[in-house]
Amino acid sequence: MAIACYSIFAHKRLQYTVGPLCLAYSINHLERMPQMIRTLLAGRVMQWFGVCSFSLYLWQQPIYYAVIEGRLPHIAGLAAAIAVGALSYYLFENPMRLYLNRKWSERRALTAPVALPVSAAEAPIV
Repeated sequence: MAIACYSIFAHKRLQYTVGPLCLAYSINHLERMPQMIRTLLAGRVMQWFGVCSFSLYLWQQPIYYAVIEGRLPHIAGLAAAIAVGALSYYLFENPMRLYLNRKWSERRALTAPVALPVSAAEAPIV
């Protein structure tokens, strides 16, 4: 139902009302989906799209505008959005994420409080 609400044939108001509600319902009830759909969603291709989803999200909008202005055919726009999003993920987002995680874990290790051994005589009485 959500896919139908977002199709080019659906009324525009469905994209802002019924569509999001159907998507939310689908996501919150994934465990009740047929096994075939859960297997499809757990596939390597879908996992890859999940990993790259933020970069794909960032770059799809300018390419979408190129498609609706007629500067790119639909299939070329789809291919370009996936290619540019994947390049953005592998060349910028992932290296930056790894760098920041490494720096923050080093900093956390340097500033972490050190537990000193407490002798029995110094231990507080509870």
